[in-house]
Amino acid sequence: MHTRNYPCQFARLFLWVLGLTVQADTLATDNRGMGGIASEAPIQSTLPVQHALVVGIDDYQSSQIYDLAGAVNDATLLKKALRQAGVQLPAERILLNAAATRYAFVQAWQNMVEQAKPGDTLILTFSGHGGQEPDRVPVGEKDGRDETLMFHDFSPKLPTVGRISDDELFGLFEKSSDYNILVLIDACHSSGMVRSSSFPVGRFRTTGF
Repeated sequence: MHTRNYPCQFARLFLWVLGLTVQADTLATDNRGMGGIASEAPIQSTLPVQHALVVGIDDYQSSQIYDLAGAVNDATLLKKALRQAGVQLPAERILLNAAATRYAFVQAWQNMVEQAKPGDTLILTFSGHGGQEPDRVPVGEKDGRDETLMFHDFSPKLPTVGRISDDELFGLFEKSSDYNILVLIDACHSSGMVRSSSFPVGRFRTTGF
């Protein structure tokens, strides 16, 4: 088992912001009328809601991939912090180890989009293995390689199974362009997923640690 100190070069943690900047402060609504008198009519909150999907993978199905130590712990800490902040994070959107397959990830993302409304914020966190593979034709990457996120069911023998490329990830985001999207990734080659992107919506802000 390996620790989280990867030997390769990457931005250990980066922040991906598409669309409007997400405000971290919790907004409160005062339901009192003038002079401190309680308002008779109930106030319907129209504030944007934050929804999250958390992925953490230490144990990989393939014996050809070394396991990690700390990814699940990262995800667990993020889950706690997000819930304490009032973010909508049901159990079915917490994918750890064997539950974190590519299929489960795509289904959980689509479920989150269906539950959100335009203007809401979708938060994705991923802690696990990342990789690279030759770019598909037509080649859109300057280095000729796509960055990927590897899920529990990834296998080097079937490299297109159990992983999602930066192009595919942006495809999911593009279909969710009515929302603000915040992504935190702790994986090898993760910073390349931002640098190589040509996604036209919003702006990017990256932070390396």
